Amino acid sequence: MRGRRLIDVSQLEAPGDGQSSHSWSTVTTPFRNTQTSVKVSARSLCSSRRTSGHNSRITSARSSATSAALSTVTSPSSYLTSTLNSRATSAVSRGSSSACRNGKMKRGCTAPAALLQAQRDILAEFSTSRPGLNVWCIENQRPQPVCVSDHGFFHQGNVYVVINVEDNGTVFLHTWQGRLSQKVDRDVAAFCAEELDRNSEGAALMSFEFEGKESSSFLGHFQDGVIICEGKTKQFLGRASKYQKRLYVIRGRKVAVASCTEPSSSAVAPDVALLLDGYPRIYVWIGDRVDYVSRVKAINLAKKIRTWQRDGKGHIVVIDKDEKSLSESFLKKLQICGSSESQQEDQTSPEEDQVRAVQLFRVNGDRVMYDMPLAAKQPLKQKLLTSTDCFLLDSGPSLPLYIWVGARAEPDDRRRALFRARIFAQHHGYPGTTHLCRVAEGEEPMDFRKMFAEWRDRTAGERQLVRSYSVANIGRVLFSKSDRRTVAKLSELWSDDHFLTGNGNTEMWQVNGGVVPVSQNPEGLFYNNSCYLLKHTETVGNQNVTVLYTWMGQKSNPEDQEKVQQLAADMDAALDHETAIVRVLDGKEPKHFLNTLRRSMIVFDLSLLSGRSSSGGSGSCTDPDVWMYCVREVAAETMRVTQVPPTSTSLNSSAAFIVITDNSSYVWYGKNASALEREYSKSMLAYLCPTKSHDYDIIVEGKEPTSMWMVIRYDGVYPKEFPKPNLERRSPRLVLCRPLKGSWVFEDVPYFCQEDLCETDIFILDTHDQIHLWCGSAVADRDHSLYSPVIQAYIDRDPSLRQSEDLKVWVVNQGHEPSTFYKFFRSWEEHGYGGEISYSAARKRVRQENAMIDSDCQMLDLSHLHTTKVSYKDLVKEENLPNDTHINHKEFHLSDKEFTRVLRMPRAQFYRLPFWKQRQILKSAHLADPQTDGPSTPRSLVTSQHS
Repeated sequence: MRGRRLIDVSQLEAPGDGQSSHSWSTVTTPFRNTQTSVKVSARSLCSSRRTSGHNSRITSARSSATSAALSTVTSPSSYLTSTLNSRATSAVSRGSSSACRNGKMKRGCTAPAALLQAQRDILAEFSTSRPGLNVWCIENQRPQPVCVSDHGFFHQGNVYVVINVEDNGTVFLHTWQGRLSQKVDRDVAAFCAEELDRNSEGAALMSFEFEGKESSSFLGHFQDGVIICEGKTKQFLGRASKYQKRLYVIRGRKVAVASCTEPSSSAVAPDVALLLDGYPRIYVWIGDRVDYVSRVKAINLAKKIRTWQRDGKGHIVVIDKDEKSLSESFLKKLQICGSSESQQEDQTSPEEDQVRAVQLFRVNGDRVMYDMPLAAKQPLKQKLLTSTDCFLLDSGPSLPLYIWVGARAEPDDRRRALFRARIFAQHHGYPGTTHLCRVAEGEEPMDFRKMFAEWRDRTAGERQLVRSYSVANIGRVLFSKSDRRTVAKLSELWSDDHFLTGNGNTEMWQVNGGVVPVSQNPEGLFYNNSCYLLKHTETVGNQNVTVLYTWMGQKSNPEDQEKVQQLAADMDAALDHETAIVRVLDGKEPKHFLNTLRRSMIVFDLSLLSGRSSSGGSGSCTDPDVWMYCVREVAAETMRVTQVPPTSTSLNSSAAFIVITDNSSYVWYGKNASALEREYSKSMLAYLCPTKSHDYDIIVEGKEPTSMWMVIRYDGVYPKEFPKPNLERRSPRLVLCRPLKGSWVFEDVPYFCQEDLCETDIFILDTHDQIHLWCGSAVADRDHSLYSPVIQAYIDRDPSLRQSEDLKVWVVNQGHEPSTFYKFFRSWEEHGYGGEISYSAARKRVRQENAMIDSDCQMLDLSHLHTTKVSYKDLVKEENLPNDTHINHKEFHLSDKEFTRVLRMPRAQFYRLPFWKQRQILKSAHLADPQTDGPSTPRSLVTSQHS
């Protein structure tokens, strides 16, 4: 239109007191997943002021539309209210009487006001005092509760609101948007989510989920799997009567997700599991490269469909590489049911990208350039998160966008957190399906915490201090015992790794260019320019345990380090992978390693023995006739003696030191040295220099004579205590390692258990301070020897920027896991793994269940024979209905001829469909109440005897 001027309000500041809002003719408001554009001609708005009579309602409508769009900058929920009110104003001005249709609204009220009140009334029935999972589906702009039997079934054209209340009162709130959902439904879902968030006094986690990109927090509420069905719960009858997308592509490992598509042979792939829903059989086709855990999940999805959508009737047919004839028949069935061309939507997730530089932004307002300044870059620290502010964690468009809300942040900041995250995502050009997640202080998920280099997990008592509770649930939380059990579990996980007692046989090899066996080493002598391999065998309980320790000296060369690792891998293969390999770094020896050395070790520095080391960076050489040793109790009754440069900076107030020269010897006690360190230093002096065992001076810190400083060169102030480990223990994470195109892909396994461990896979159990690399029994020897590159690749992708020298590394094998590994699992059994055995057991159970179901007998639903027949027109209008009318099953009262004409299929074919499809057809034909979830009891085929 000539003269129309369009302006994008998102690029402008809010109008001042003297600026007219009518100059903003187009308002593009970022709202959740899409952009809402309300276009109003500025010239028309100006000219409308001069009109009168019937043109006045055009002015009212356009002004309402403009104010509705501008209100989005103020509040996301107020946008929905204003938009609906503007539509109602236009409808009323045109004389529409639909606002009070059927007498369901009070006289004089507008449609959106009653609609919003109805939405609040439906949500008001929900209470956080009742733990459990609740799901609503947005239908006709109203949230309709989803029955328990349909939990986990989602439609591509609908939007859902999911809220889960745990026993301790923690609330998790999500909105799920289908790929074909409409904007008005997404707006209503956003409004409902905000209402639920306000009623629950602020959810611990609130997120926006999208089809095909569901987060682990969302999928964790549906442990039995998620099935995405075609269409909407109500749509055009011609489209609803066709069950086209009956083929489901299954993805996911921990929680399987089945996405619908049209049957096609092109969907078959070696690394894909397929599910074909056909009555009376449900086919599960499994590719050759699908792991056993995913195979069991695919079978469980088929059982879920049979249980909840087929009333327990129907056979499940599992097809894998062993059934070649069945596989060929399955491919022919795909070609018959579908087209020759692929109709499958791309539901596969892209290859995992390297985690880009993680950035933390402080969020103070809605303007990205002014109110969201950069707070920090990697490495991130927990102390940067202040309880009075909000922060946004940005890891790139392919990862979730987290916005963290402090416990003492303003209520408006909490309410607008996700709205501001959407503005941030749009400003940086992120796709509309970017996962947005708001987390509350003290309830951060693992995917959020792992981005921080320094993070201390709060105990249950500390979490209660930062959590807000309503009047309804404060009593239950104060007297809950669940948190006490959590504290006990965490104290066990954070305890020291008690593994070996040292009562066994130990063999040792030194690696320094070549491999030399060390015949006897009772004193535990090591040189820091070499590497060592220790083989320790000990009886633990009724089982013989063999551990291979690879000790790497601080000054050893990389070639020797690689050689000792390869030597350990070869020895592990020779022992049929019945060992555990532990990497030990010089100066960071664990207690169980020192137990194998009789709780003491001595580390010599060959360069100091020869006097070739420069001290203190001054460039001068140390005196080759002066030797200095640090005696330290690194663990309870466990000693470590280390040769150090004879300078003042080598001293420490928390240890004892031995100084030996040709003419004198000293034993120096730090103020914080223990009694054992003081006594052991005397014994060690007698071992290092027997001639000085009775000729030495004892010096206490602060009373050093001049003669001592003439022997030990003073080059600075010494520390008072030893540095603490750089990494602290955190809650464990289980990560799946998959090879892909010459590299490795790492996938987190949430809520892990022993059944997630599969014999053909490699896993990493990460506790932040140490890493356990778990190898299944069916992993090839070639992959076993690649444990070092796998660990290095994992560390290189670590968003917390950990260094390899700060980590303790274990390599454990299936069936021979030490207690330091399986103590991180909730339960542990000898044969509790998920693998070929569990897959074979699942298939056996399927065959047993099939044998109990007779699917060959004639099936027919006879319920409609004993009902009074009513015309379709009367059933829809609910007029002239007999007293025995089944309100929840109006289709019973249709004659066979009218049933086929209205529902576009015979009655027998209708009852062969899954329950969700029956409800979809009945709603589309107006034979089910749109305010309910379809028929209360969907009908299926029932067995009948024939005379």
